[in-house]
Amino acid sequence: MMTLKGITITGHFTAEDMIDYQTMGNISEFAGSPCVIVRSLDPDFSIILHKVKLIITEQGSPLAHLALIALEYGKTIIRLNQTLGPVPPRGKLAITGDAKHVEIKIL
Repeated sequence: MMTLKGITITGHFTAEDMIDYQTMGNISEFAGSPCVIVRSLDPDFSIILHKVKLIITEQGSPLAHLALIALEYGKTIIRLNQTLGPVPPRGKLAITGDAKHVEIKIL
């Protein structure tokens, strides 16, 4: 099990016992998961915002184009406090904490 730490940069954080995720390098890799893990907030990802609940990113700011659109959609983006290491392409994760101290466990 891998544990990641981060902060919420948009939306309202809700603790989740378990949620499906997938990693993405570009938009063509989207497979319909409610949570996506990406390296950065690519504006191309805005076309999937209506299909996802949560985006976890290694890099990004609350003023990034995708973050502003996510805010309009009421979606949550969590920025990690660390470099994203190797993560399985698909799986489940659990989220705990509050807006300033989010802990993500890759199950």
